[in-house]
Amino acid sequence: MKVVQQTVTLLTLKERPIGVWILSGLTAAIGLLIFLSSNSSIDWFGLVCIGLANGMMFGSPVKTCQFDKQGNWVIFQQKGWLGTQVIRRPIDQVTEVQVEQLNLFGLQLYRLGS
Repeated sequence: MKVVQQTVTLLTLKERPIGVWILSGLTAAIGLLIFLSSNSSIDWFGLVCIGLANGMMFGSPVKTCQFDKQGNWVIFQQKGWLGTQVIRRPIDQVTEVQVEQLNLFGLQLYRLGS
């Protein structure tokens, strides 16, 4: 997660799964090349690669978390290819926020939980 906006009354965090998008693009390209270079009428491995790439792309939305002290709201938003999901909660109902730091191949990742 990356801090997008930080003021005295507002904190906005955003997570873009760019690594997953790159991986799904590469998987789709490999699947398409295998599918096009196949001698048989249908290459199932190429189709599986393209299907997995579509699943990764559709299953990885952009996540935004906004803590609005002035409006007394915590807003969680997931915006993906299939639509947007918004969850609003009063800040008073939030008792704990956990931020996990993960290291994956030298890349620092953060996960937000409550």
